[in-house]
Amino acid sequence: MGELEKLLKKENKTLLPFPKIGIKILQTFLTKSPREIEEFLITEKEIAQILITVANLPKYRKGEVPIENPRQVILVLGEDTAKILALGLISQKLIKQTFNEFSFPKFWARALSQLVAGFYFADLIENYPSHIPISAYLLDFGILVLYLLNPEKYLQVLRLKKEGKSLLSAEEEIFGVNHALVGAEYFENYALPRRFILNIRHHHNENEKEGLPPEILEDFIFLRMIDHAVGSFFSENREERWKEFTKLASNYLTESEIEAFGEIFPKIANPYLEIFNFQEFKLKTFRELEEERQKELEKLRLEEEKKKENLLQLLEEYKDKLLMLSREKRELEERLVLLSEKLEKESIYDNLTGAYQEGYFLKRLKEEMLRAKRYKRVFSLLTVEIDNLEKIAEKYSFSEEENFLKHLSKEFIKSLRRVDLVCSPKEKKNFYILLPETPSQGAMVVARKILRKVEEVANLLYQEKISAYIAVITYEPKNIDPKKEPRASTLLEISKKGLEVLKRKGTHRIILLTINQEIEA
Repeated sequence: MGELEKLLKKENKTLLPFPKIGIKILQTFLTKSPREIEEFLITEKEIAQILITVANLPKYRKGEVPIENPRQVILVLGEDTAKILALGLISQKLIKQTFNEFSFPKFWARALSQLVAGFYFADLIENYPSHIPISAYLLDFGILVLYLLNPEKYLQVLRLKKEGKSLLSAEEEIFGVNHALVGAEYFENYALPRRFILNIRHHHNENEKEGLPPEILEDFIFLRMIDHAVGSFFSENREERWKEFTKLASNYLTESEIEAFGEIFPKIANPYLEIFNFQEFKLKTFRELEEERQKELEKLRLEEEKKKENLLQLLEEYKDKLLMLSREKRELEERLVLLSEKLEKESIYDNLTGAYQEGYFLKRLKEEMLRAKRYKRVFSLLTVEIDNLEKIAEKYSFSEEENFLKHLSKEFIKSLRRVDLVCSPKEKKNFYILLPETPSQGAMVVARKILRKVEEVANLLYQEKISAYIAVITYEPKNIDPKKEPRASTLLEISKKGLEVLKRKGTHRIILLTINQEIEA
């Protein structure tokens, strides 16, 4: 007893019958000669009628007189188009309307697109098996069989797929069998060629190669190529699908042929989708998809700009209210403090000194440490503490103390390179200075320059003898255990300890610190 038979017994259902005309089409196309296929297309009335109807559409009709001769119709349409139209008739026999997320029209629109793609590649690839387009067309027919046996269960499968499970795993969890096996056993009932059955049975199982003939294994490559090619138009993960298609197709097609597919194929497939009433699933060229994406991005950008304008307008209105509602001064002051803190966090510069804020500086310090480790580059860090800063506040005012720090910051920035970073941390009497690509000798030169700047500015502005303590620490990757990764906070802690040593001894203003190999991360 096969898996399909077991499933039918379990569900207490009968098998979905395949249309009689569909069986005739498959048996003829898969087993007969080209001449026999042509005679079949001409003599089978239902097929001949659809061919005549299409041949008399404005796209194909060349003259005023309608074409009625089926043999002439095949000459007008071409053999491949005639075959696609005949096979497309199967979709019309099996189409159903549903009122849930399972869509028969979408299923057949994709299947028809895979059929067209199968014939498209036949014109480009030598030794291309003639049955491949039909295999690609009915590759996932087992999905319809499972759905029709138990629609509710198949909706559970779709929900599991949305949650991240593969389609086959979800089917096996709910039904105990997957659509590939069901589809293969279904078509075995109609005495179709073994190679076609094996295509359906194993198309999802790339690892089940043992015992399969080489030609079957090559069939799988073609079928996966078609599946990814069409999936790049139907799936949400288009880029990933296109990447897989390109990888497979590069063995058979030139780079220009692969690129052309994204623009040409929709124009070939869409007329068939229109003929069989699948207009809502018409394909868009990659250029059209990209234009749509750019339009969507532009729309989002404009919406964000509008939101920003509205936000700025609201902020202005809010400021006006602050001025008007003086009786709520305390509450408004608290709000302003919160807003100020928010703006300060979002900014990378200190409002007082114009130097970088501590948060941004620490981020850059961490980046410099990573860069130094990766490329074996050296850098130095200066920690500057202004000595006797309180003299200015006591003698003049706190605003003058702030003015002094502002001048110092400007002088530091002017005297350093553009790549150097000056930071004004929360402890306002301190400064951090990051010197990329600077060894200890160069850092000591900079430290002495900074010390002179402090003394010169203090003397120039206030005629006060104010100096500084400076801790210099140089980070050399060769001196660091490669298994250890020191944190930025560790460097700052070492620098602060260096400042404490300077202040305790009271003999020097600058100290050079080293990092040993056992520094803790």
